[in-house]
Amino acid sequence: MEQTMDESRRALIAENINLLSQLRTLITQTSSSTFQRQHPDLGSGSIGEQVRHVLNHYESLLRDCTTVDYENRTRGSSVETAPSFALFRIDEISQELQQLAQGSGPSRVRMPETVTISGQKRRVHLDSTMERELSFLASHTTHHLALIRILATVAGSRVPSGVGIAKSTQDYRQSLDQGDGAAQPRPLAAGDVFTGRKRAST
Repeated sequence: MEQTMDESRRALIAENINLLSQLRTLITQTSSSTFQRQHPDLGSGSIGEQVRHVLNHYESLLRDCTTVDYENRTRGSSVETAPSFALFRIDEISQELQQLAQGSGPSRVRMPETVTISGQKRRVHLDSTMERELSFLASHTTHHLALIRILATVAGSRVPSGVGIAKSTQDYRQSLDQGDGAAQPRPLAAGDVFTGRKRAST
């Protein structure tokens, strides 16, 4: 049965809150020195910088809810260096998301973005929806949880299983464990076209 827009929004918000909870758990199991440690050999900043980056994206959505500017981010904040402050902001953002789930916020949003055309940077405005951006944030947070998982593991920290692993990947692995043959990808066939996201038959 197809979900209504409100149901879809609540489900997406619940998913994001769950991901923020995973991030919270990771931080509580990470020492301040590990949280601040730089990783130039991995081409990555600190765990704190990854956390700040994730939270900046939620702040961009919740700041206005009608215009979402992901390029307007606050770098160098206390979130990058103080795990306690990062935990505080995660709790605040989770509460704001819960309020968004209970309210009737806007469905359509505008998203300014800088693009390069013929070597020149231009500011364009894209049309999107609250649900689409909540879906993007869930994917974005999962991606950075995976990066944080690697940084924490390199530093010798224990990481809970499942953190930073996309739900679709978890479902796929579970289907393999259960011997579900339907989960196996079929071989390429004549007429298949690679669309960049999935195969489509002509």
